[in-house]
Amino acid sequence: MQLESSLFYKVPSLLENKFTLAIFSTCFCLFLLIFIWVLYVKRHYSPVRTKILIVGRSGEDEYPGSGKSTLYHVLRTGKAPKFQSVTSMVPNEGTFIPRGSKTLKESNFVDFPGNERLKTELEEQVLHAKVVIYVLDLSRFETELRKEAISFYNILKLLKKRNWKIIPVLIFCNKVDLCENFDRDRVRRLLGEEILKYQRELGPSGGEDSILATNIDALFSCSQYVVFFESGSAAQGVIEPVIHFLERI
Repeated sequence: MQLESSLFYKVPSLLENKFTLAIFSTCFCLFLLIFIWVLYVKRHYSPVRTKILIVGRSGEDEYPGSGKSTLYHVLRTGKAPKFQSVTSMVPNEGTFIPRGSKTLKESNFVDFPGNERLKTELEEQVLHAKVVIYVLDLSRFETELRKEAISFYNILKLLKKRNWKIIPVLIFCNKVDLCENFDRDRVRRLLGEEILKYQRELGPSGGEDSILATNIDALFSCSQYVVFFESGSAAQGVIEPVIHFLERI
């Protein structure tokens, strides 16, 4: 008790010493900087990523969306929803084991809206994703190729900003039951050519990061991501290619 009392009376005298105070201040500032740096690294470079992000274009006017929400529900419940989903500003999110898989572990799935006003939120989602599934509507692919190219180009730009190991990306060619004219190789070629054409048109106005690649192979495979293509129909419950893709990664 006497020792504690003596230390208590010594503290003010120590603080009165400018040299001692400077040391305490320096140590405190150094600790604070290290703490902030650890939080930054944990947020941007942590290898712990469990989120499987489902993205794609939303519906426009009378046209339905690409099928993101339908795929999400089939993965979660094994059945497509009875009613067509309405475009939302809020993500569907849940942690579950995909129906139909015997090897996958429980994962966090996010069905993210394709609304243009959610760009900032989308970047945050991509930053913390373990896998990205881009749902492409085959039934409108030919007429809306440019829109799909721009949409996926923006996803690739976000992936290029990541400082983590290579992330697998699946382009799920949905609604194959409504359009059998486009196999995976043809979709890859047409989409790749359109993205390359679009980035050339952007030119210097697109910024330094506007040019992702100069050929299709480099466009779909780089140090930040690798893009795969699979076909199916979420509304018909044909999502085995998605399950097999998730089981391989």
